[in-house]
Amino acid sequence: MSRTYTNYRWEKPGRRGDRYLYKRDWVLTYPSGTEARREEQVIATVTYDSNAKSPYWGKWHVSFGAQTPELNELRKSVLPKFSSKDDAIAWVTAMVRLNI
Repeated sequence: MSRTYTNYRWEKPGRRGDRYLYKRDWVLTYPSGTEARREEQVIATVTYDSNAKSPYWGKWHVSFGAQTPELNELRKSVLPKFSSKDDAIAWVTAMVRLNI
C-alpha cells in the first residue's frame, strides 16, 4: 500500500473568527491499483489572537499537526507570532514544503 498526498490548499472554515487551515488530500492505493480511501488532512492552522488581554493580541499564531517527525519537532518548538496573516501563511507553507 502507498499513500499519496495531493491538493495542498488554504481554507477558511465557515466559523466565526479569523482562522485558516492548511489542508491536503491523501489517497491510499493498493499494489493492484485500487484506491482504498480518500481523506483530507489538516496540516497546520493559522489563527488571529483577538483577546485584548493576551500579550500576543493582534498577532497571528501558527500550530502544526504531527504528520512527519520533522513537523512534530517543529510543533514542539517555540513558534513565531506574526503581525501579518500573509506572512504567517507564507511561513507555514514554506515549513511544510521543507519538511514533507
